[in-house]
Amino acid sequence: MPPPMPRQKRRRNPSGRRNKGEGRAAEILSKRLGVGLVTIYQARKLLKHGSDALIEQVRTGGLSIKKASAMLNQKAVHDA
Repeated sequence: MPPPMPRQKRRRNPSGRRNKGEGRAAEILSKRLGVGLVTIYQARKLLKHGSDALIEQVRTGGLSIKKASAMLNQKAVHDA
């Protein structure tokens, strides 16, 4: 019987959590849009947890994805 194959490490997203199948798609999307992988994860978080007003500010260019994500992070810290 051959020896068992070594386990390969799973890719992790920038937050350090294990991917749930979206890592490759995020990587492809970031290359197509010409933005960093972290920006893709920040945008996804904004769409999932952000208010309609915050999302609209980003869509109209009044606020960057990075700043909106930071606002979400601050809110999460204060709510905890």
